Amino acid sequence: MVEFGWGAFAVGLLGTLVLMADRGFRDGMHLAWFLVTLAIPGWFTVTFRSITLDAVTGMAVATVLVLLLRPFPGARSRWVLSDVLVCGIVLAGLVSDAVNRLLIPGTVFELIRSWVLPYLVGRVFLSSWDDMRRTLPVVAVLAAALSVYAIIESLSQTNVLAVATGKKWELLENSEGFRWGLKRAQAITNHPIYFGLLMALTLPWLLAAARQALRGDGPKWWVAIPAVAALGAFVTVSRSAQLAILIVFAADLFFRRPGYRVPMLILAAALAMALFVFRTEALDLLGSYAGEQEVGRDKVRIYGVEYDYSGTRHRDLLVLAYDEAINQAGWIGYGTMVQDIPRDPYMDVRFQSIDNHYLLHYLRYGILGTVAFLAFAAAGAWNLGREALARDGPLSELAAGLFGAFVAVTLMVRGVAFSADFGATWLFVAGLAASMRARRANAL
Repeated sequence: MVEFGWGAFAVGLLGTLVLMADRGFRDGMHLAWFLVTLAIPGWFTVTFRSITLDAVTGMAVATVLVLLLRPFPGARSRWVLSDVLVCGIVLAGLVSDAVNRLLIPGTVFELIRSWVLPYLVGRVFLSSWDDMRRTLPVVAVLAAALSVYAIIESLSQTNVLAVATGKKWELLENSEGFRWGLKRAQAITNHPIYFGLLMALTLPWLLAAARQALRGDGPKWWVAIPAVAALGAFVTVSRSAQLAILIVFAADLFFRRPGYRVPMLILAAALAMALFVFRTEALDLLGSYAGEQEVGRDKVRIYGVEYDYSGTRHRDLLVLAYDEAINQAGWIGYGTMVQDIPRDPYMDVRFQSIDNHYLLHYLRYGILGTVAFLAFAAAGAWNLGREALARDGPLSELAAGLFGAFVAVTLMVRGVAFSADFGATWLFVAGLAASMRARRANAL
């Protein structure tokens, strides 16, 4: 995908500059962001001197360049805690690589590219809901088209974009890519779970569009887009994605309907308690929901001990497989490349890919990096929650759904890698949350 990667980066960079020149800084930035995240395949990437380049990177670089050369009114903002914490994540990565003698200039740029740039775009994205007036119709069309594409992909069992560009995923070509007689839709992303989480992070914008249409300020068909997007996420046949969508709807209802909050909190507490007490049974139920065969048919050995294996239990077993490495990771971890970590010499091949962001982040950057990430996620959720509770306009309504999406993805990455396919949008939402917090503080 080298040629496509360079092309995507160029389109993101030059296309953003052209849109800003044509539509103005804010409108151009808004349109460019949704185009690079909802219209350009995530496999269009290229690695140049250990730095990964893609359309999102091109768009973010263009935004930073314009800000440096010609700052626009309102670009300056007071610092908030999230700004410090995202720098802390980068600093933890630099310290880890330096101590492990892995630090090279490319690592510095890669950490900034992957963590800071999407966050920075979100940080300067909106000052008021009116900023979205010209862009919301494009978001509605892109999300609707992408959702319909995913539904067609699932039913036809063909991803036309992947076929046309020659992209293949060995595991997804076989059993892992199919459930319930459907192809697990992945659309423009590298995995069905990634697509489902991307749609969860996009859903709050669609809920805002639907409410705007109900108020008579938009086409009536916008009202149906949240349902279409939810169906698009449903046909990923990913439990994480489906649960994330439900959390978005629940959070939106929780913040917008104060009378429902106490019953919803009681229900959530009861469900959490039931999952804690009956965890094994819950895992088996989730496995049955996914169509897994009876637990106990497949076995796996970890450090000489035999365990029952299933896809649902894989996440728990993964932690056991890296138990020794976890115990020795310490404050700084093993560095970005996770080199020379202690592991079972007979480790099952299924555990060589670490599909758990928290585990991988801990192995890379140790306690320091993990604490920085958790604090950053907590700050993002806090900022969105405060804005949602204000209930004083469309931005607060948007924050309600974004709170659910942000928290849902934060929970779901325990069972999936933090891919840029949706990770860049998660960081963007964190930046947007920080801008909402700064806006409130400036108004005091």
